[in-house]
Amino acid sequence: MQFLASRGEGLYEGTFRMLTKGGGWAWITSRGKVLFDETGRPVRFVGFNTDVTRMIQQREELREQKNILQYQASHDALTGLANRSLFMDRMERSIAMARRNGFMVALLFIDLDHFKEINDSLGHRTGDLVLNEVTQRLQGVIRAEDTLSRLGGDEFTIIMEGLKRGQDASLLAEKIIRTILNPLTVEGNELYVGSSIGISIYPDNGSSARELLRNADAAMYKAKHEGRNNFQYYSQEMTEQAFERLHMEGGLRTAMKNREFIIHYQPQIKGRDNQVMGVEALVRWQNPSLGLVPPLKFIPIAESTGLIIELDRHVMKQAMSQIARWHRKGLFKGRVAINMSMRHLHRNEGSSPD
Repeated sequence: MQFLASRGEGLYEGTFRMLTKGGGWAWITSRGKVLFDETGRPVRFVGFNTDVTRMIQQREELREQKNILQYQASHDALTGLANRSLFMDRMERSIAMARRNGFMVALLFIDLDHFKEINDSLGHRTGDLVLNEVTQRLQGVIRAEDTLSRLGGDEFTIIMEGLKRGQDASLLAEKIIRTILNPLTVEGNELYVGSSIGISIYPDNGSSARELLRNADAAMYKAKHEGRNNFQYYSQEMTEQAFERLHMEGGLRTAMKNREFIIHYQPQIKGRDNQVMGVEALVRWQNPSLGLVPPLKFIPIAESTGLIIELDRHVMKQAMSQIARWHRKGLFKGRVAINMSMRHLHRNEGSSPD
């Protein structure tokens, strides 16, 4: 009617569905123009109809593909949880909302204990099944408004909004520890994993997603250091420890290249006659700036980064060479003991320490 009232100026165009003889639906775009007689009365509509069903289907397919790509870009492929990118976005939104409403936000950083041993010994398929089972357990204890994410590997995060007290996050942390401690049955294997949880609070421990994530990560490492299967709130001391850890990790890699590791030999004495029956090879780090670094400082970091494999190889080579020299000179005929990481037991049987 509006088109007729306009005295037919311009062209009419409209898209509608039409039921076909076969019982299906077709999308039709109609275009045309009204013709008027000498008195201004509309007498005829001239135009044509076009079947645009395929074009509309293609448009819907493209929209669906776009939605799929957007989902894949923001979600973890294995568990379907929010990935790091979506987590950071939601964390910033939660902070902005808390800033407006005067609430607190808690960030829980969860790292599974003993997961790497399961993954290395039983394979990635079993490891993936464990991660999916853990995901279901976490979804079963969080609130509907909480955001659960997987950052990668065996690391998960939970955003808790609308808190009045930071200590309220501890209730969820305790639930998580209990539910993950329950044994998992995966492909006929009864498996046990634990969890170490670090907690940072907005606004006390940071004003941005990156800052809160970094501090929750530091608190998580503190939880592992305290014996695992526990949670720790962030403190400034943990930040200093985290920076020390990063500095130590970089220093370890440099030390491997510069051959800064030395071997000390501790005699093994037979108590009956006080005779030397062997020696134990003990690695020490002779750092140019820090001096002699004790093993308790660098061995745990070497273990967690995988550098322990290369370090153990170095100790074996140096110890074997030294013992061979003592044997040739007739100075020592005993045995040598070398401490090895459990990681060597999980490697392929065909591999060699060179």
